[in-house]
Amino acid sequence: MRHFSVDKIKNTRSEVLSQATVEPVLLTTESQSSYVVMSVESYEQLINRLAQLEDLVFSASPNCPFKLANGWYRNFYGRTQAFSCAHADLVEVILVGKRNDNEVYKQLKRLLG
Repeated sequence: MRHFSVDKIKNTRSEVLSQATVEPVLLTTESQSSYVVMSVESYEQLINRLAQLEDLVFSASPNCPFKLANGWYRNFYGRTQAFSCAHADLVEVILVGKRNDNEVYKQLKRLLG
């Protein structure tokens, strides 16, 4: 991602907008990230991908998710499993790994105590 200072964008607006058609552009103020400029197409792709991920996390079939202790769940996605806990407006994912992998279960035991 290319970076531009906000002061510089006043002089190079067309370059920034041209670059934003290729990839998101990060604008900085005093070397701190302050804005991202991206094409409408990139923005729509981002929003659509976010919606897909939300659907994946919040969808529940009879076999998914599997309830664990203290509000934690194990969800299966093909050969992958994710361990998560849903809060009011947030899903906390603490571990993602392969199904039937002993190392994943050891890590989970360490994380949840």
